[in-house]
Amino acid sequence: EAVRTRFEAGEPSPIQRVLTPPEAELPVFEAREEEVASLLLEEARRPFDLSRGPLLRASLLRLGEEDFVLLAAMHHIASDGWSMEILLREVADLYGAFAAGRPSALAEPAIQVGDYALWERTWLSGETLEARLVATRRRLAGAPTFLELPTDRPRPAVLSSQGSRVPLELAGDGVVALARQEGATPFMVLLASLQALLGRYTGKEELLVGTPVANRGRVEIEGLIGCFVNTLVLRADLAGDPGFAE
Repeated sequence: EAVRTRFEAGEPSPIQRVLTPPEAELPVFEAREEEVASLLLEEARRPFDLSRGPLLRASLLRLGEEDFVLLAAMHHIASDGWSMEILLREVADLYGAFAAGRPSALAEPAIQVGDYALWERTWLSGETLEARLVATRRRLAGAPTFLELPTDRPRPAVLSSQGSRVPLELAGDGVVALARQEGATPFMVLLASLQALLGRYTGKEELLVGTPVANRGRVEIEGLIGCFVNTLVLRADLAGDPGFAE
């Protein structure tokens, strides 16, 4: 249902409407291999109309007699990184069954995203919500409000989303080995590395780092396409100049 939901304007908040399964449409376009990257970028930049849908678009690029590229774009409101793995696995299963002349072997989801949202809203309210808010405020009390990084230009008065990526390749074996040695996970090692680096740059003893989490703590939603991802604030205490292992 997540990929066939549209969001209409409503009061006091938008309204979700789940559409009936539409007839599948898969346009086929002739393309050259050197055009694929630009076509992917063009599709990624094409906006979605949330009030009309669909939230999943797909087309097929024909590169030759037996060479094709399936191009799919899904809006983030309908899916997260975990969902991408589910989508690819299900497409592969469906394609394999279709090619062999078999019916789909995919089971119907036990619940849908809307069911989970209703359950979460019912559960996360009243005393339960207030207790969690109190605990979070306590953990973040007195925390710095921004990161004082040395920069080569003044900090803008208004926050923007402008930025860029800097790729960095690490020796994965070393990270895994260190994690095992310290009884930690690779994520903990990389997080500690980032916190240590930011501590050196800023000279600060306290740092806040935001990290996305899958937020799929129930087995019923492990195989469900939807946007369950959440962001957590991790507070680092570097007081006393602790060693990296610490």
